[in-house]
Amino acid sequence: MRWLTGVAGATLLATVLWDAFETIILPRRVSSRFRLTKLFYRATWRPWRAGAPLLSRRMGEAFLSFYGPLSLLLLLVLWASGIVLAFGLLHWAAGSALIMTGGGAGPEFADDLYLSGSTFFTLGLGDVAPGTPLAKTITVVEAGTGFAFLAAVIGYFPVIYQAFSRREMAISLLDARAGSPPTAGELLWRYRWDHSGEALRELLKEWERWAADVLESHLSYPALAYFRSQHYNQSWLGALTTILDASTLVVAGLEGACVRQAALTFAMARHAAVDLAQVFNTPPREPPQRLKDGDLVRLRARLAEGGLQLRDDPDAARQLAELRRMYEPYVAGLARYLAVTLPPWARMGLAVVIGAVALAWAVVTFNRLTRLRQLGDNAWADIDVQLKRRHDLIPSVVAVVKGHAGYERQTLEALVAARARALQATAAGGGPAARFREEDPVAGGLQRIFAVAEAYPDLKAAASFAGLQTTLTDVEDHLQNARRYYNAVVRDFNTAIAQFPAGLLAGPLGFRAREFFGIDDASERAVPQVETGR
Repeated sequence: MRWLTGVAGATLLATVLWDAFETIILPRRVSSRFRLTKLFYRATWRPWRAGAPLLSRRMGEAFLSFYGPLSLLLLLVLWASGIVLAFGLLHWAAGSALIMTGGGAGPEFADDLYLSGSTFFTLGLGDVAPGTPLAKTITVVEAGTGFAFLAAVIGYFPVIYQAFSRREMAISLLDARAGSPPTAGELLWRYRWDHSGEALRELLKEWERWAADVLESHLSYPALAYFRSQHYNQSWLGALTTILDASTLVVAGLEGACVRQAALTFAMARHAAVDLAQVFNTPPREPPQRLKDGDLVRLRARLAEGGLQLRDDPDAARQLAELRRMYEPYVAGLARYLAVTLPPWARMGLAVVIGAVALAWAVVTFNRLTRLRQLGDNAWADIDVQLKRRHDLIPSVVAVVKGHAGYERQTLEALVAARARALQATAAGGGPAARFREEDPVAGGLQRIFAVAEAYPDLKAAASFAGLQTTLTDVEDHLQNARRYYNAVVRDFNTAIAQFPAGLLAGPLGFRAREFFGIDDASERAVPQVETGR
């Protein structure tokens, strides 16, 4: 059993050390299928990325930016834990030959792990020590491994951040040359003064070197791909895509000395995109339509205003489409995996921006007015329910009081007639104002019945009559609250459609002012006070 544990410990140690060697020291692309680092990033990046859409855009971008640096620290913890566990297994396989101060029970596997950890981190506490030559040899080897691991880590972080700094410096310089986010159309537009093409050629040459540096650094240290740029509209993949777009436009649309350099830059940048897509196992996918025919026409027209005439013939269009197919599927796959938004080919014109803002405002305004209208419908439905409850009570009230001789029959007949008119108004589908005109006599009739009930002791003492009083009070309270809420919603809705500029949109979309359910005399708005005689 112990020798199997020793084999497992040696295998784990070799796996961790080789993985750290490939990740930190080996300056080339690693194609082995099983790697701890690859498994670590696959297991952690996707869940981390899934949490970003739950936040706002800026908070989500900040959340994603934490992953790169944090993943390095967690990866180091994973390696260190693997090494400590591996040496702990080797100590246990060697018989747990430990000298422990303080006596007590014999050493257990936890003591082997403790010795391994204190040796790896060079604590030197002395409370547990190896007791045999084999255990001492394992301890010495682990101490040396710990020092070597620390030295490798000390050298690893500066290399990572130097490569990150070089990458981001060039991206920051691109901001002044191609806008934010950078676009190929804006890049060529800002170089419209360069009639000879020499300055554009030098720029493309610099970005050819940048693409080569990104390829080399990201192949050697794939964790760099997860380090996001310091500005929300910038990314290394966005910059690479912009350079590919610009090189494609130059090769397919311009003539002159810079065309050859554009072809070289395109080849290098595409090489970087394809190789990195293979490293992250992101197969080519159908990209979104980034350059529509109308956009290309507007781009040609804008560049023509600056003196740059893009070729507009079938051969140029075919070459442009072929070049785009060579890289767009790869950058689209990388963008989806890394949760990066690819830049457009050209900046939106002023008219497009105004149109987009106007459309967004129209959508927001329409949703707000629709919400208020729906609230009004719901509030009116609540009033309708309370009115029905009131109507249903009236026959019971009439039935209770009819048996008492001398009761004012005219009051009952007026109440029944008022109820009939109110029901007719409901059936006719009248609006709130018309409904209120018919409901007001009903409320007044009920109020008069309960007011004169004091003159009839037998009626007042009847249990059924007292129950009707309580129920009616509840109905009137609910009706008053529903009416107040409805009128408040109607006030907000009418104000919203009357204000500028929402009023410009309300009429064409069918939003009309709503009627209030109420009367102007404040004294008549009070709920009828019902005396129960208690």
